[in-house]
Amino acid sequence: MRLIIHLFLLTLSVVGTVSAQQAELPKLLVIDYAMGYPEQNAGVMSVFTEAGFEVHYRPYYPAMTGWDVLTYDVIVLMGGGDPGMSLFETELAISFVARGKVLILAT
Repeated sequence: MRLIIHLFLLTLSVVGTVSAQQAELPKLLVIDYAMGYPEQNAGVMSVFTEAGFEVHYRPYYPAMTGWDVLTYDVIVLMGGGDPGMSLFETELAISFVARGKVLILAT
């Protein structure tokens, strides 16, 4: 529950920033490295949907790609403590954040 509240507060700040830049809904991608049950992720995704994001979900594979970095405003990595990211994915994440985008590491 505490995670959802923190995500909701972060969402409020991100939506204000992103909506000022774009007329369309900001895009959010959830990559589920933890391969959790759909019920576990539904709560997180519904918070972002209610906050005005266009939410996309992807199971573990394919991992974060260059296309994701160019397409999405926010990426949530559901890692279960260790997302197991490759060096390439780590570099993508760094460039994503350097461009002013939001990366959320969640368990």
